[in-house]
Amino acid sequence: MKQGALGRWLVIAACVAVAATLVVAMSRLGSPTAQRAMRLDEKRVHDLDHIVDVINKYAEKNHSLPPTLDTLARQPGRTLSIADPDGVPYIYQVTGDRTYRLCTVFATDTAKDPESGQAWTQEEWLHAAGRQCFDRKLNTKSEDE
Repeated sequence: MKQGALGRWLVIAACVAVAATLVVAMSRLGSPTAQRAMRLDEKRVHDLDHIVDVINKYAEKNHSLPPTLDTLARQPGRTLSIADPDGVPYIYQVTGDRTYRLCTVFATDTAKDPESGQAWTQEEWLHAAGRQCFDRKLNTKSEDE
């Protein structure tokens, strides 16, 4: 076999190997769009978790639930995301003296983690795709839904 032909076959083999690696990676990790959706949902969960903490601190200090998320966000020295990464406001509703509901819209379903194919481990924020609401009680993070 000539040296030029051998070089051409090596280039073709390398291209096939790279293409196969990309296909396997995409099938295991999901598309870039799916990865982005998952990262945005992780940010939503982080924001909701932080909101719960801030609500608990507010209630401890003021002996009542805050009337709105805007009230929490306007507190001096505090940074609080009250809208999701797409700019859609989180929904907060007082449902009782010590209970409230937080809602948002998720892009993914935690029943399947695209990276491992298994469910998420954060039990308190498990969700399907679409609008999901979580009922909370002061100083607890259990889901009543």
